[in-house]
Amino acid sequence: MDIKETVADLKKSKIERESIIQTLKEKYPIEDFIVFNEFNLKEKEEILPFKLNEFQEYFYKEDALLSGLIEKRDILIAEKYDHYRFQEDKRLSPSEIKDYYLKKDPEIVAFNKNITTQKTTVDYFAGCVKTLDKMFWLIKDYIKTVRGI
Repeated sequence: MDIKETVADLKKSKIERESIIQTLKEKYPIEDFIVFNEFNLKEKEEILPFKLNEFQEYFYKEDALLSGLIEKRDILIAEKYDHYRFQEDKRLSPSEIKDYYLKKDPEIVAFNKNITTQKTTVDYFAGCVKTLDKMFWLIKDYIKTVRGI
């Protein structure tokens, strides 16, 4: 693989991540919700705990899926290692298997791509949860400031 192919793959990967994030933003919109002012403050304050809980649930579900993918990939790596170590005619050292065979095995590469995609999803929901949590504190500070005036 030459440098041009590597750069093209990285650009394609970036575009795929951006597409995933855009799809998540459309399916699970949060940007309009996090904007508040004195006119919609009470409504946002009442809904916020439910919204935070909703996005925490999304995060936990997607994170569990990520953990499952990682676990299955690790099992696949162990099976592939066993295959290369004991069933191939070649006499390969453990480091040769790890460094040269497992890293380019098509099944492992595909699993790693799925894991990367899932990490993007998990990161999106983690960001949403952090944003909603921060919003909670901003609303509290805003109310304190208004009452203090």
